[in-house]
Amino acid sequence: MTPIQLEELLDTIMRRGDPAYNTPSGAFLEHLSKLASQLNLTAFAEACACYASVHPETSAFIAARVPGIVCNRYFTVLPGFNYEKFIRWSVKTPNWGAELKDSFMSSDKLERATASICSAVESHA
Repeated sequence: MTPIQLEELLDTIMRRGDPAYNTPSGAFLEHLSKLASQLNLTAFAEACACYASVHPETSAFIAARVPGIVCNRYFTVLPGFNYEKFIRWSVKTPNWGAELKDSFMSSDKLERATASICSAVESHA
């Protein structure tokens, strides 16, 4: 994590409970969306691990939102990824987000999970 990324993460941790959001973790979820849009899964997972270490009670809440963030912010901008095909595949694969939920605090696991989804979507008819 770069010093700038660390500073941004610390800012989101300090903004926990900010009334500008409809959830106490709103600033952090927005931060994750930004990282996903930048295709930075390493910083994404590191941020999740850090946030969960400071606020362990939020782990399940954050994990539940990871598939949606990755779907809407990462896959939509991933070069060469067929998002329309992903949508068709995801409808036929209702548990597609489970591996993302299980891997969101490990950059290696998260990279493997997203690569696995990309591969499955690519091979989907």
